Amino acid sequence: MAALPPFLATSRARRLLAVAVAIVVVRVALPFALEAGIAWGGERATGVPVSVSNIDLGLLRGRVVLDGLSVAGPGAASTPEGGIEPETALLRWDRLEANLEWLDLLRGRIRLSELTLAAPTARVGLDESGQPILPAPPEDPTQPEAEPAAPEAVEAGEVDEEGSGWPIAIDRLELTGLDVQLLDGKESPAVEAGFETLRLVDVRFDDAGLGLGAIGFEAPSLQVRRDFALAEPAPADEASLDEESPTGEPTAYHMKELRIERAEFVMLTEAGPLQMAIEFSASGVTSAPGERFPIDLHLEMEQGVLELGGQLAVAPPAFEGTLRWRDLPLPPITLLARPDLADWVESHSASGELAIDFRAEADGEKPAGVTLSGVFRSDDLIFRDPDTDEFSFGWKRFEIPIDEVVVPLGEGAETKPIRVSLGAVRLEEPRAHLYQPTSALERLFPPGDDDGASPPAEPTDAGPAPIVSIASFEILNGDLGYRDRRLRPSYTGRVRDLDVSVRGVKLPAQTVERLSVTAQLPIRSKLSLSGSHGVRRSNLVFSLDRLALSPLNPYAIDAAGYRVDEGHASLETKGKRTGERWEVSNDLVLHQLGLSSTGTGKLDQMIGVPVDVAMALLRDLEGNISLPIPLAVDRGELRVGVGSTLRGALRAAVAGAVTSPLKMMGAAFSFGEGGGLAVEPLPMAPGSVELEEDAPARLATLADLLAARPQLAVRLHGGATPTDRDGIAEQILLERLAADVDWPKVEGGRRAGSKATMPTCWHAIARRRPCRRNASSPWQAGAPRR
Repeated sequence: MAALPPFLATSRARRLLAVAVAIVVVRVALPFALEAGIAWGGERATGVPVSVSNIDLGLLRGRVVLDGLSVAGPGAASTPEGGIEPETALLRWDRLEANLEWLDLLRGRIRLSELTLAAPTARVGLDESGQPILPAPPEDPTQPEAEPAAPEAVEAGEVDEEGSGWPIAIDRLELTGLDVQLLDGKESPAVEAGFETLRLVDVRFDDAGLGLGAIGFEAPSLQVRRDFALAEPAPADEASLDEESPTGEPTAYHMKELRIERAEFVMLTEAGPLQMAIEFSASGVTSAPGERFPIDLHLEMEQGVLELGGQLAVAPPAFEGTLRWRDLPLPPITLLARPDLADWVESHSASGELAIDFRAEADGEKPAGVTLSGVFRSDDLIFRDPDTDEFSFGWKRFEIPIDEVVVPLGEGAETKPIRVSLGAVRLEEPRAHLYQPTSALERLFPPGDDDGASPPAEPTDAGPAPIVSIASFEILNGDLGYRDRRLRPSYTGRVRDLDVSVRGVKLPAQTVERLSVTAQLPIRSKLSLSGSHGVRRSNLVFSLDRLALSPLNPYAIDAAGYRVDEGHASLETKGKRTGERWEVSNDLVLHQLGLSSTGTGKLDQMIGVPVDVAMALLRDLEGNISLPIPLAVDRGELRVGVGSTLRGALRAAVAGAVTSPLKMMGAAFSFGEGGGLAVEPLPMAPGSVELEEDAPARLATLADLLAARPQLAVRLHGGATPTDRDGIAEQILLERLAADVDWPKVEGGRRAGSKATMPTCWHAIARRRPCRRNASSPWQAGAPRR
């Protein structure tokens, strides 16, 4: 037997050698044992294969390295070689390295001087409700089913003094190459997030809460599919709703610094991706009650920038600072809410600034609520139907100065009104046009899915109405167009140079200190409206100057069957209100109006007289027609019916113009076959052309009517009645006497006499004196005839 070396001669030396060999064996075998133990225990705990490619231990330095850890997804199996395909792994990383400080274990805490995780990836499947599909640990049939333990009674005032365990501290935590995907079976992931580097410094977790010295992101990214982000949440499980939520205090935390450097986000939509970038920094982050800390947020969206800076408090929530944005584009934002309208927005840019003071709870003398002030600007908006070009609107600039907006919150907020105070609101060069019929409005506002009538909502107490005041509101150089293709021919109208100026608007008092509206209508027509509206008194003046009527032919033909050949309309309306009473005067003038029938008109029946007669009666010396317009006042709301107004006004005007002058003559009217106006005969003496005593006055009235209506024509027709027989006979005799004509044959054909034998009688007749027959002479001059 060979002799032992001198250093093993003693039993103590041999024991030390055995311990050393055991340590070496353990050190060599432990990684393999840990690999097998992790694979066996992980699969037993999760129900899916778990594998580790390599474990490296540095026991003296407390260094632990795990390479190639993989956890298979639910239902997956390991490869024949025992590995897991990376594409099907639920969780995996390339390398985990931790440095444990042994001496801190003696102080009763776990401290890692460094923890690094390289290329961690997670691919989590989602079910139909959007919930993650995670592996479930298999049931052990050898273990009896444990009965749920009865909850232990806790006496009032008893506190569980047992701590949550040893405190954990990590001096430096670094994750690189994170890649997380949520998969719902569609072509692209529902969510894909990651970053190049995440660094955490001085992480502390103990009974006092979470403490963090600093946090920093490098090149973080987030990509979310819009249909997943905006999907309706799955209904909550009724069983979970019955469970009482924990009532413990929230975990306190404190961070010296929080920083995100250039995080990029992508929202995937049907119309294309929406890309954003964000930078964020905060210092002294804490959840201590009443403590505030500064934050600074910088968001980029294409060429637009949004910045938020100020003081933030977590418990209770509060913020005081400023929100600024410039050149913020509307088309990308539209992708979030309505991606189907992304092509409608051709251009837009928004800028503004808001001072924000938010308090979820009262702070001293300052009540809970939100207070805003600042300005909002929207520039170069063009919103157009890309398919049919049947609808569009936009403006050059829309500016809203916000003097103050106060929204009460907290206890009693429902009894306090929202207060809105705006400055000089200004809308420059608004443009809008609409074609009818159009499908654009249906695509903008699709009908609801519920075909049935929804039950009426129960009345609720909405609280006091908001109190709104607007210093002024101006619209400059507006342009509005409209085309109605439902008529044949179609109608096209346009309003240009629309200017609106409103001063001193107050709601809900509904008062306006001053109102002014002017616009240019087609063919050099002008419109204006001015006035004021107060609580008890209002004054309004509306003027329409020489509106061309022929462009309205599509409506005139459709409504009345008449075409406007020529003419203009002018209207001046003055309204004055005192209390609930409106006094309105109107002056509508139709200039050189000419109508022609299309064969389907029934205007004659509506107004009661032929149209051409009515037009002739209504026109004055200058060819104008003045019509009264009846207005209706119903509970302070003015209503005007255009169709009934024009028909009623025309009927009243015709009746007045026709009947009034001739009724003064006591005449009656009728219409002949040609539509002409016939006057009752003017009475004269029997057999004479001399008018009776009242006839000249009646003819003078008719002459005045004809002079005022030059387009009226009068035709005179004579006639005789039986009472005129004697007078006409005398007239015939006189005419024959003057013409030296023989006497007419009388008394059986013999001449009654001759001119030579009856000179006295003839001379009497010529002097309109009667002749009497006596015994000596057939005719004898007598006394004057009565």
